[in-house]
Amino acid sequence: MKSIYKLKYVLGAFLLAGTAGCTEVVDGLTPEDDLAPSVVFSDPVSAESVLIGAYSNLTEGAYDVTVHIAELQTNNIRFGGSFTTYQEIRDGIINSANGTFATWFNEYYQLINRANLVIENLPSTPGLSPDQLAEWTAEARFLRAVAHFELLKLFGDRALLGSTSDANLGVPIITTSFQDGFSGPQLLPARSSNGDVWDFVISELTAARADLPVAVSTRATQGAADAFLARAYLYRRQYANAATSANNVISSGAYALGGTAATADYNTLNNSSVFTIYRDANNNPGVNSAVVSFFRPTPGRGDMVVDTLSLNALFGAGIRTTTDTRYQFPGLIDTIANRNRFSRKFVDATSLTDFLPMVRYEDVVLMRAEALQRQSGSPDAAAITLLNSVAAARQPGFTNLTTGDFATAQAVIDRILLERRKEFLFEGIYRFDLVRTEQPLANFVNTSGIAQNLLTFPIPFTALDQNPNLVQNPGY
Repeated sequence: MKSIYKLKYVLGAFLLAGTAGCTEVVDGLTPEDDLAPSVVFSDPVSAESVLIGAYSNLTEGAYDVTVHIAELQTNNIRFGGSFTTYQEIRDGIINSANGTFATWFNEYYQLINRANLVIENLPSTPGLSPDQLAEWTAEARFLRAVAHFELLKLFGDRALLGSTSDANLGVPIITTSFQDGFSGPQLLPARSSNGDVWDFVISELTAARADLPVAVSTRATQGAADAFLARAYLYRRQYANAATSANNVISSGAYALGGTAATADYNTLNNSSVFTIYRDANNNPGVNSAVVSFFRPTPGRGDMVVDTLSLNALFGAGIRTTTDTRYQFPGLIDTIANRNRFSRKFVDATSLTDFLPMVRYEDVVLMRAEALQRQSGSPDAAAITLLNSVAAARQPGFTNLTTGDFATAQAVIDRILLERRKEFLFEGIYRFDLVRTEQPLANFVNTSGIAQNLLTFPIPFTALDQNPNLVQNPGY
């Protein structure tokens, strides 16, 4: 896999300007500004490098920023960093001039452009086998769907509130490549509705799934497509479909719950990795973007400090007394000078080689549990069994729950959501669970919650300036 990642960024002048990170090309090819699609897609090796370039937008930090900002707006962490753009987001002082939003927006649309290049040009690539054509096209459609998904959950006007927000403005859907930055007419679309973007994401993931491989990988698989389908359906409140898609992952037999306390359960490729972002010493977001750098002290930035007051209450015990392996010292929590506590889910702050999970198997299990329970008016035994499987794996001596332990269906849902918060600490998921369940966002600065009109982020000022067809979100 590492050798493949060396073939990144062979994309020519038709990339978005201003990409972050290093640039490497295939030996023997001309500098990227001189390349044309006919050169880049002249053989299978070069064509695959463009596909890897699409993955590289995740490797270079697009999703890391999502994790940072999501955790800033919860009471999982305290932010002690110096980035004013992050301080403003934490404090609920949010406006479209904040450069963080432009970074997000550009990275994901650059990924989409690279995926579109692959989809358009693979059919005419000499020497490509039918299997390569089918699988690589499916990978590109998967990545294009995931990028639109991430953009929608960040910038779609209340996009996580189910069908009631389907008519609200989402994000532009782009399915053709461009060669000249933001000046091409195809880059001046209006925003599609939330409903249209959700439908596009679901249709792309569904179409891609059939031609993707099954084996666990850092590239797209059938399990990854099913997992993102489950998440999309859950966010849309289409619970029967969410349960079915999650069950496709579970019944495949390709995945298993991770271990109980080892860092390697989170930051490497393993059988709980449904879709995880590849990293190595040469392919990573850098010290000012990588998740591990923010969650680890020197040589990392150490900006994200564990909010022990909040998490002691969550786990019902401190880091030295809890039996839950997700919040123990020593273990997944450690203590440094000044008594600050830091997460050890990600640890390599020197070379930044920690993989970053977007979907773990535990997420799939708990998504199915929630989806099943939301279809039932009383405590659902199958949902509770799934909940027990995750909780028992993390808490030695855990006593399995039964339907008799819950008075109402909502009580089961609340317990599943509680388990989700514990399981996905510092992974950027809790914020979106709060938003989709219409709970307030609160952190150690905004204890009463961030204003509801700020739960959807603003369309970046730079995008509005370059595209007169874009409309800003309400409240900005």
